[in-house]
Amino acid sequence: MTKSDLAIVQILFAIILPVVCIMVVVLMLQHARRIRSPRLRVQAHLLWSSVCLISIYLFLLAVAHLYTEHLWFEHVGYAHVFWGLLKGRWGLLTKFVAVALVFIGMNSFVG
Repeated sequence: MTKSDLAIVQILFAIILPVVCIMVVVLMLQHARRIRSPRLRVQAHLLWSSVCLISIYLFLLAVAHLYTEHLWFEHVGYAHVFWGLLKGRWGLLTKFVAVALVFIGMNSFVG
């Protein structure tokens, strides 16, 4: 696994982290409204803002690394090879994950 692959994983993590956080914050806000707790509402908003800042930081670092790699490979004349390798690896992984999810879904449906 190369550093570029790790940068793509970091980008995916930076996208997934706020989505999970949104679900947690919504549940926290519903619970705070139900028990009428302003302290819990403040905690939910602090959680959301801190996760957003962390995700933005991770995303920008990963994009900066990929852009730097792209510039270097473009300077050498192999930018198409760099992106071709990344697309090939991640495309293959996506296809295998899709097949696995379909297989698991069918087994769950049958079960």
